[in-house]
Amino acid sequence: MKFPFAWLTLCWVLMVATPLPSSATTPAEASSVFKALVKAIGDRKVPPTFKIDPDGSGVAEYAPLYNQVTLSSKFLAFADGFGENADAVVALVLGHELAHVYENHNLRATTAFAPQSRIKADKDFARQSLEAEADYFAVYFAYMAGYKTEGLDEIFLRKLYAGFQIEESGHYPPLEKRVEIYRQAREEIGQLIQVFEAGNVLLLTGQPGMAAHCFEQVGTRFPGPEVWNNAGVSYLLAAITLLPESSHASLAAFPIGFEEEMLPPNPSTSKRQATLAPEEAAALRLNFLLLASESFDKAILYGNQSNVATLNLACTYLLLCQEEILEKTRQEWFDFQLAQCLERVLFLSPDDSATTGNVQVLKGIKAWLLKDEAAATQYFTDAATNYGNFLGEMNLNKLNSSSTSHFIEMPSTAFETLHGIALFLPSGRKTLENKVANAGSVAIQGMDFDLTIRRQTMADGEAVLINSFQQTLSVTTTLYVLHAGTGYQGNSAEGIKPGDTEGQLTAKYGHPAMVLQSRCKRYWAYPKAGVIFCLTKGKVTEIFNFFVRYEE
Repeated sequence: MKFPFAWLTLCWVLMVATPLPSSATTPAEASSVFKALVKAIGDRKVPPTFKIDPDGSGVAEYAPLYNQVTLSSKFLAFADGFGENADAVVALVLGHELAHVYENHNLRATTAFAPQSRIKADKDFARQSLEAEADYFAVYFAYMAGYKTEGLDEIFLRKLYAGFQIEESGHYPPLEKRVEIYRQAREEIGQLIQVFEAGNVLLLTGQPGMAAHCFEQVGTRFPGPEVWNNAGVSYLLAAITLLPESSHASLAAFPIGFEEEMLPPNPSTSKRQATLAPEEAAALRLNFLLLASESFDKAILYGNQSNVATLNLACTYLLLCQEEILEKTRQEWFDFQLAQCLERVLFLSPDDSATTGNVQVLKGIKAWLLKDEAAATQYFTDAATNYGNFLGEMNLNKLNSSSTSHFIEMPSTAFETLHGIALFLPSGRKTLENKVANAGSVAIQGMDFDLTIRRQTMADGEAVLINSFQQTLSVTTTLYVLHAGTGYQGNSAEGIKPGDTEGQLTAKYGHPAMVLQSRCKRYWAYPKAGVIFCLTKGKVTEIFNFFVRYEE
């Protein structure tokens, strides 16, 4: 049976009600939004091409036959009416079209032997269902690409339906139903976003095991390279915190990285985890490493051979092939996989000095773990001297010193008054607990853990409580976070405020202990000070103060 081409072209609308002015949003800007969305989604498929139709009378469409997404210049003019939110509106529409691409909507149709009337009815119902699903994914795709679409849904849809004859096309849900679809999508995805952001904060505050559970939760619903890479990094760091203090691996600075960011976290040991018996720590460490390798495999799959995830996987294999709990044949297999990973990394980026330097660092760490200090010195020196790799110099200094692995204590109280809460005082914790007592919560449960996230919006930011229980460690942890947004004007963080530059931040605090790249943002964490800074385009945009309470 042949399907009409009109059905295969999955689009928003066919007709324009009234002429629109020329657009101030350029095709290059729209193309930039498209590329950001494709990168954030990640998939092993060949991404569609993108073009602007200067004469098109529609909004946007996806043509599966040509694997092409088209956006009309008239829609760009419509988006201009949203001012500084124009890119966010474009992201919602392009995210909708990309949902058709990556959710295989062109393959889902009524094709069975049935009366034509039944086929038409089923086709109309299926078409509306696909459009509703595309709206759902568009909200999440726009978020992961870094576009703020909160609060735009209803006004965007009402203007779109008023400006274009969408209801007359018969392919889309009625306006009020469409508004409700967005509302429900926003509510459900809002919970997943809380889980994703909690994962970022947990990772930055020295709780990688719990962070991994958050990213796993998001990844099962919305798989993508960033989510799975973050999950892998979390598991890998959780394993590193369980290394014996006597191990050279506990000293080494591994080139563990995030998308677009190869500044690694400094490995540290948690006193809570260090209290485990050696055999318990070894078994838990092995489990974390195997989970890390699975997560990185998924990140590579969805990230179209992501080089960052591949290098992270190499770090994981390097530790696995040293695990004495494994049989020698399995150690040798992981060693073989390590060599394959390093070859793949160099193949994917043959002329990139940073990548080559990181490979030399990993070879140096391997030689160090095998107690071949001469070879390790040569690799580290080569990475530092010939490729400008600061990890080479860092590991060289550690190799030549008698340093031991260190503990990073999480602050039990923050050092500052923020949002009117005096965190110096014992009452500060109770004040914060009272402020979020009636806040809505998101809960995650697993076989050996419980996690609850409570978030309360305040006048100039928000307060967050993250309660977690880890059965393996028999410890309950409460993470208190005060989040000051872009508009915050109060005292904060040793005089650092939104708008300050990376240079000003470094002058006050030095280099961060942990760096996380997530959703087009960079997070710099200073655990000893109990503060995290979010930077966008080299400037501070958000500030997080935090402290941790443990209960055994």
